[in-house]
Amino acid sequence: MKRVEKQQSKGAFTLVELMAAVTISLIVVLLLYTVFEKVQKVFVKGQSEALVMEEGRSAMDLILRGLQYAAPAGFEGQENLVWVTESGIENIKVDGHEVLKCSHHQFQFFAKENGWRKIEYKLVSSEPDEMVQGGNAEKLKNSNTPVGALWVYRSKPVARRLLNEEKDLHDNYKQDDKTIRASTISEPLSYAKLVDGVIHFRIRALDEEYSDSRFEFHDSSNNPYIGNEMPGWIEVELAVLDPKLLREIRGMEQSFSSNDEPKDKYEERLEYIAENMDRVYFFKQVVRVN
Repeated sequence: MKRVEKQQSKGAFTLVELMAAVTISLIVVLLLYTVFEKVQKVFVKGQSEALVMEEGRSAMDLILRGLQYAAPAGFEGQENLVWVTESGIENIKVDGHEVLKCSHHQFQFFAKENGWRKIEYKLVSSEPDEMVQGGNAEKLKNSNTPVGALWVYRSKPVARRLLNEEKDLHDNYKQDDKTIRASTISEPLSYAKLVDGVIHFRIRALDEEYSDSRFEFHDSSNNPYIGNEMPGWIEVELAVLDPKLLREIRGMEQSFSSNDEPKDKYEERLEYIAENMDRVYFFKQVVRVN
């Protein structure tokens, strides 16, 4: 009896198997893309955080270093520390609760380090042409944004007797910026931009009352630092926006109509910042005056 051997056919994929393989491949690709997208978002956020932290810390380091060497110039009747608290600022609220009491301070003092310097900081508009016009918080509000820049002036080191000449020279720089170069100004003579995207800058002078170990806070209305008087400590606060948030705030201009008032734009931008407080970075430090 002959044995009949069946010839086995070569194996092949069915249509169902091919469709299953393609589906699995698509799922794997989608999962990989999702992971990549999340990693990219974390990376970009990390870069933004690192950038704003670096800028904020650099600004604070410069301010604090100058304040460590703050000293009384000893001129009769002349203030050693001058700080101006601007009006017209609305505080940031979340769900009806105030989360940041905004200040736009202007602050100047003398420092003694390898000579004497006049140093000044002010939070005003980011735009040089608006800054040199002496913009304050009210003008910043009228320009439709609560966000500005921190500007700095540091004179060259001179002998103590020449400090008033340096003050006069700075006044001349400011006047030149306002008149001669106002229409085409890009790099003002009177100030340099230290950090952009700032919504809060506050200075407070502190003295220790040894009788009850408390701190006394002074402001510009009761400035006791005249002649040879100086505080024991100075408190500095700074709040800076994430670079991406700053771009979004400035990009909101495209969504406004020509009929919108500056105040309305200001308040809408302030509300947007309040919704994104996790992207606002707050710096605070107390420095002892040597």
